[in-house]
Amino acid sequence: MVVFTTIWGLSALAYLGMAGQVSVAEIGLAFACGLIAAFWAIALESVAEIHLRFETAAGAAAVRALANLPRAIAKAAIALVSRRGGAVVRQQFIRGREQMPADAARRATALLAISLAPDKFVLRIPLGRDEIELHTLVTNSAVANSTSADLRWPV
Repeated sequence: MVVFTTIWGLSALAYLGMAGQVSVAEIGLAFACGLIAAFWAIALESVAEIHLRFETAAGAAAVRALANLPRAIAKAAIALVSRRGGAVVRQQFIRGREQMPADAARRATALLAISLAPDKFVLRIPLGRDEIELHTLVTNSAVANSTSADLRWPV
């Protein structure tokens, strides 16, 4: 019941967020669309051979990324106003096994999350090495300390 309610609530909120206005009609439609989405998700979960699961570390990485967003926006704004350039840095990143779909999905998600930050983006992932190359708006001390606490989710 908790999963159903969570899916319904998040779907309804997503609908209202995309609707752009809050009215009685939109709230009614959000309720109905959220209900349909929740029933559909539960029905798919009961018949699916492969179940979608998220790592706990992925949730922690998302929270870290959102918590760092105001600082990253400020850093990017200061760098743009002062016309400071960035730097290319290497950061440790555990690639995982190349042939495993779960590792490929984690790599893609982590690199997309890094690239969506306003103060850095991924340049490349060298093959055979557990690192990524980033272009980042940094200070000299940050270049020297370009490691993340979680090497699987370096957001």
